[in-house]
Amino acid sequence: MDPAAVAVESGLADVVTLQRRRQARVSAHDEESFFLDTLSEYQWARDAAGLAPATLDGLVKPVIEVCNYYGTVPWQLSPREVDRYFARPGKRASSTLRAKINKIDAYFAFLEQRYAGEIMRRFGAAVESPIDLFNRPRHRGDFGLRIPPSQTAMCDFFSRWREDLPNARKYFVACRNYVMTKVAYLSGVRAAELCGVCMGDIHWEHGQWGRFVVQGKGARASGPRPREAYMFQEGRALLWWYIEEIRGEFGDDAEHPRAPLWPSERKPTAVAALNLPIAPAIVPSTFRRSLHAAATNYLTGPVADLFPHLLRHACATHNYERGMTLWEVQKVLGHDWATTTLRYMATAHADPEVANLAASSQAAQRLVAIHALPGEELRTILTTDLNLARGTLEVRRGLLRHTLYLEEFTHRLASEWLAYRHHRWPASTNPCLLVSQKTALDPDHPVVSRTLLRRTLPKNVTLVGLRQDRMLNEAFATGDPLKLMRLFGITAQTAMRYVAAAYPERTARLPR
Repeated sequence: MDPAAVAVESGLADVVTLQRRRQARVSAHDEESFFLDTLSEYQWARDAAGLAPATLDGLVKPVIEVCNYYGTVPWQLSPREVDRYFARPGKRASSTLRAKINKIDAYFAFLEQRYAGEIMRRFGAAVESPIDLFNRPRHRGDFGLRIPPSQTAMCDFFSRWREDLPNARKYFVACRNYVMTKVAYLSGVRAAELCGVCMGDIHWEHGQWGRFVVQGKGARASGPRPREAYMFQEGRALLWWYIEEIRGEFGDDAEHPRAPLWPSERKPTAVAALNLPIAPAIVPSTFRRSLHAAATNYLTGPVADLFPHLLRHACATHNYERGMTLWEVQKVLGHDWATTTLRYMATAHADPEVANLAASSQAAQRLVAIHALPGEELRTILTTDLNLARGTLEVRRGLLRHTLYLEEFTHRLASEWLAYRHHRWPASTNPCLLVSQKTALDPDHPVVSRTLLRRTLPKNVTLVGLRQDRMLNEAFATGDPLKLMRLFGITAQTAMRYVAAAYPERTARLPR
């Protein structure tokens, strides 16, 4: 043996020797066991943070998937190996890849925070995430547009399915699937929320038609959050029939408060042997398959398939099209943020320009119907003519000015319109009180068109007719031509004509 080598080993090289001996004692089994321990620790930590059990199961699956493919432990993975796996054998849809890579990155953040030092001491490996700047996914807004069937298609779908129920091989199961689908469409609840409803969660006395409690998924994986879902009138009648006629045909105790509302027809052998009072509930995957089969048989139109979340989109879209406000749709779906609800109504047949016309025309219609303003005067009213503090509105009639004293209703409406106008077009310099999408930001400051004021009026109703009806009603109520002159700013001859039309038997003239 070389004496120099012996001298080096007996000196400072003792540290290197000890490190080599410790690494030699580490086996692949030790690394695998430690890897499994970290997975359990990671799930326990996220469980303590309040994540749902289903979420916990999915946190570590991508990590195990990649490690099993290469037969290694996470701290031995390189960015190149992760790239190669997700580019070839692990290639999936972009949204799936994004979710998996983000979960792997989150697991490595846990390893670096809690076990980086121990892994270095025991296995001599530095913990570094294989998800780097180059393979980290960026959210590109690549979510597909979910287009639900139309209201007509959904009505036809449920009608054809209902008529075919007596021909089903398993009648009670078919009725359960039908009612479950209809309730999901009416209430807008998620599949997992609906499957978890128990008999004790139904509260017939709440609200106008009753409600039922579901376990919401919670925002940003914050865990289940109970909330009330709405049955509405049609859902209440259907659910009542289902509980009275169908639910008792399944083999468990339907009166037990924790019995599932939607029981599975396949009672497990272990449950049957234990003689438990309740059956297991149907799972979301079963509901999804039954909905797909029903859509194949009964759904017509351009949308050829249905899945539970599309029913939720259909609920939001169709309720909004029927006249329900955005806030009410948000309440039905259980969203915390209105922006989330807006994504569900991407295909709603609603035109923002029509809504804008309705907002401005509503103010115009009220001014005509209550204060009998001519349409031409409405178009030229300026924002400076409106004095909310005094409750007055000055109207220009040639060289003259007529002051209107606003009623409580028109005062509130004018205030709301000014707030909407400022919020909708904060940079508008148009001095006119009534503006549209085109005139608000036009540098020439044009007045609104006559068409805008007429577009939202009911059929066979005109602004001139509204004005005449208002003055005639006032003439019927008072019969005083002087009051008509002061209230509407009309001439003596015009006031007398309205009084004469209201009371033909009167021939009194204005005092001179």
